[in-house]
Amino acid sequence: MEKLKVQQLNSNITAGCLELMVNLYRGVMSEIRLEHQRFNKQAFLDSIQGLDKKFYERALNTDMFKIFLKSRMSQKQDYWSQLEVLTRPQVKKAGGSDKLANRRAQLKKQVSVTFLPGLLTRKETKIFKLPRIQRSLRTYIINTIDQLSDCWQKSNDLQDRASYLYLRGAFYLADHKAIEALGDLTRLAEIDISLVPELMVKQAYQKIPEDEKYDILMRPGIQHLSELLHLESDGSQSPKVHHKFEEPVKLPDHDLNFEEFRRFVTMLEMTQDMETVMRLFQALELNQHNGYDKVDIGTFETFNHCYQENLEHCLMVEESILDHEEYVLKLSLLCKTDVGSGRIVLTNKRLLFMKDGSMECTEVTKIRDIVLIEQKQLKSFFKTIDVLRIHKKDDAKFTAWLKDERDHWFVLLQELWAGKVVSIGTKDIMAANKAANNVQLVDAFLKSSQDQDTTHHENPMQAVIELCFYTRYMKEKRHELPRETLETLVNRIDPCSGESLRQTVQSLLYTPGDPQQHVLPRLWCGMGDGKIKIFDAMAWNLESHFIQTKTAVMCLADVGGKQIWAGSYYIYIIDVQTLRCNRAPLTDHADSVVSIVVVNDGRYVYTASADGDILKWDVQTITVVDKCSEKIKDLRRLKFCNGFLWCGTKVAVYRIDLSMNLLQKYPVIVQRSSQADISREVSPEIDSFHISESGEIWAGYRRSGIILIWDSTRGKLKEIIELQKCEGISSIVQQEQKVWVGSKDGTIHIINTETRKVVKRLQAHDDAVRALCCAENRYIISGAGSRDGRIAMWSSTDTKTDSGKFILDE
Repeated sequence: MEKLKVQQLNSNITAGCLELMVNLYRGVMSEIRLEHQRFNKQAFLDSIQGLDKKFYERALNTDMFKIFLKSRMSQKQDYWSQLEVLTRPQVKKAGGSDKLANRRAQLKKQVSVTFLPGLLTRKETKIFKLPRIQRSLRTYIINTIDQLSDCWQKSNDLQDRASYLYLRGAFYLADHKAIEALGDLTRLAEIDISLVPELMVKQAYQKIPEDEKYDILMRPGIQHLSELLHLESDGSQSPKVHHKFEEPVKLPDHDLNFEEFRRFVTMLEMTQDMETVMRLFQALELNQHNGYDKVDIGTFETFNHCYQENLEHCLMVEESILDHEEYVLKLSLLCKTDVGSGRIVLTNKRLLFMKDGSMECTEVTKIRDIVLIEQKQLKSFFKTIDVLRIHKKDDAKFTAWLKDERDHWFVLLQELWAGKVVSIGTKDIMAANKAANNVQLVDAFLKSSQDQDTTHHENPMQAVIELCFYTRYMKEKRHELPRETLETLVNRIDPCSGESLRQTVQSLLYTPGDPQQHVLPRLWCGMGDGKIKIFDAMAWNLESHFIQTKTAVMCLADVGGKQIWAGSYYIYIIDVQTLRCNRAPLTDHADSVVSIVVVNDGRYVYTASADGDILKWDVQTITVVDKCSEKIKDLRRLKFCNGFLWCGTKVAVYRIDLSMNLLQKYPVIVQRSSQADISREVSPEIDSFHISESGEIWAGYRRSGIILIWDSTRGKLKEIIELQKCEGISSIVQQEQKVWVGSKDGTIHIINTETRKVVKRLQAHDDAVRALCCAENRYIISGAGSRDGRIAMWSSTDTKTDSGKFILDE
């Protein structure tokens, strides 16, 4: 009893210390840039208030913190990282994830969390009894290996199987069987990568004869061995790199090409948006019409100086004046206004007035309440003065005598207002933040253009037109969506934010979360470049961490609420609590995995690959227990509905039982087009299909708007629907009595399943609708091809008042 009390006390002390560590250093994560392997120490210290600052100034210089920082940079999975993910504060207000590069302390306050009991508890320990030691050591080792092998084969518990593998590998190594030891120790990665003992693996590898090492590295299932041994592709050992994570950014002494420019702009935290980086590069570029694609280093230094100077100037405004997630973008010089003399203060949300001689601010207007911004000239007794006049929704006006600053302020305020208008008009929650970012960059651009040695000194306004993206967007009226699109659209998010190239959203999965297990609702996005991006579905913030797979992520599936299975060239299993792949990918498929379906309440999973293979997996042991006897040619999709598997190919849909026996084939017919040239035959290939609970099969042609509807019970074609002005059908999903059909031209057609009529056409994306998924029977979520690369949330219910006004779900 006394021993149990001591164990419990030690456990509580460990948990308490870990909780303290998470609370103390959670804010460090917001200042880590993994791409550049940098920690912005000064920005972190600026975020600390009061007496705590002295503590952190000392703590951040200790060797212990440097070890901690190195673990974070390497994305090491330990108890700290697991608890940090599990106890992140839940933000209920949607604000997007494209945060500005500012030093405002209010954006980086330390968050205190209460330790959640049970997060670090482990299951009851099982005892494995070693055989008795005999006179012969070799006999003892052999008997132990045999006993461990027997236990391993009989056990279905993954953690127990991992323990048996670990022990057996150690005994194999003691028996000088290096190849067998290496096999067991690397196989631990199939259960949990963190269990693989690096030192023992290296010892086993070193004992293997040189002529056999290459064959070992080429064995399937241990493709991660080279990385574990820190080997380069030629087999030589890679040198260790010593990072200095906290060094200040030093600019080079030569002109910057685009890649260097991108690296320094993101490292200096000016912007993370690659499209903005490109526009800024073109604005600062040397000899723009002579093909010299570089930015003069002197020009960039001046631009950076102006940018940093403005950030420091903005800190003059007291933090207590600002609202939650509000930060200052610009302060004017002393000027006369309608309400007295002082300074006008522009934040990302409001325009404020700071009276001369006082630090207090009064609100002039919210940015969303602006209806017009005018450049005016007012006459005084002696001269004409340039003023800025702002018209508000309540018909009130505000005038500021800004003199030489007027045109500068007009450009900045116009861009911020346009960003807000576009954000509201397109339901893009990131547009307002990106516009605020543009304001800071345009301000630095205009200020630096006053230096005669900069390349943009002579004609800065031409480049400003390009930099003010949302001002142009609003003038072109691109934010004015059709009424039924605007009524149905809830919001938009951008999983490509911060990427150098826009990517296709190949697959989407919404998971509702589990409050009891401290798992938030999330949206999982499989991208064309192999990344899996994860959004917090409460605030629609993009997680900084993402999973990188080998190829495009074609499918995602929720397995038992505890794992997400992702189909790429391999199958990746993600833990929903830690958001990490804790085990090596499953390599049983020889081609890209196109579908993953879960059956029998998560006990079994069926996976299909592009080469026609269908495998059945036991989820508990994560092993293949069955395989389809023959390959299915041109396999595109696999679905589970009404107790059967449904397999879609280019030219047919097949009904298959759970033993993977083919039961029925539904062939795609050749349908003549109803367009002007009726002699033309439309390609019968299908790219997507859907099985309704009533037993109907909906299959869409990939190069036209034709939808075939079969009665799956009778095996007969019931109806053909032809969508007008449709270039091809790319995705189909059903929500209650409506089928949502995504097309290759970016339109979503909503069809009533009873009347077969199109009830709505939504102007969804600027590229093909590549993915559709349902969320809690309230929303439909769509993802687009790489020319758009965005995600849109749609209300799946039509709720209107008697006046016809549309009401979105709360």
